[in-house]
Amino acid sequence: MSKIMIVDDESDIRSTVGMILENEGYEVVEAIDGSDCLRKIRKEMPDLVLLDIMMPDMSGWQVLNAIQSDDELKSISITMFTVKPITPKTLKKDGVNGLIDYIVKPFSKKGFIDSIDDIFSTINKIEESKTELKTIDEGLAERYEQLIKTDRLHGNALKMLENILRERKMDGSLDDIQSFEDVIASESRLIENYKKEIKEIEGKIKQAK
Repeated sequence: MSKIMIVDDESDIRSTVGMILENEGYEVVEAIDGSDCLRKIRKEMPDLVLLDIMMPDMSGWQVLNAIQSDDELKSISITMFTVKPITPKTLKKDGVNGLIDYIVKPFSKKGFIDSIDDIFSTINKIEESKTELKTIDEGLAERYEQLIKTDRLHGNALKMLENILRERKMDGSLDDIQSFEDVIASESRLIENYKKEIKEIEGKIKQAK
C-alpha cells in the first residue's frame, strides 16, 4: 500500500483529500503545516507528499527545499498543491528539481484520482529504470529521474498554456497572442530536448540487458 502525506493548513482540505485517497486504497498521513511535515516525514517516509504552497509558517517551496537538502529524504516524490497553475517561469527556478507534478485546487474527484494514479505510474517507471541504470552509472540514474520529473512538469505546463490560448482566442480576451505562442513554442522545444535525452538514456538500458 502506497503512503501519501497531505500537508495543508486547511483541515477541510486534509479531511476531504484524505477520505478520497483512503477510499482508493492509499495510506494517508496528515501534516498541518510545513514544520509539522518536517517533524513527521522522517518517521513516516511517505511515497508521495502533497504539499500546499501557501502556508502560514513555511511556504511549500521552503519545505521542498528542506526535503531536497536532506540526503535521506530527497528521494521522496513531491507534488505541489496550488490554487494557481505553476508557470514555465517558475519551473526554471532551481528549487523545483524535486517536484514530480502539481495539482491545481479546486479539482474534480475523478481528475484528482487520475492524477495521483498517473503520478505513481511515473514513480514506478523511475524506480524500475534507476535500478537498472545504477548498474551502468549512478550519475546517469539521477539524471534520468530529474529528466522524467522535469519533462512531466513542463508537459503539464504546456497543456495549461495551450488550453488558455485556445480559450482566449475563442473569447477574444488575449491581447498579445504572438507572445503567448512564443512561450508555447519555447516550451515545446524544451520538452522535445528532454524527451530526446530520456530516449538516449533508455537506449543505454536496452543495450545493457
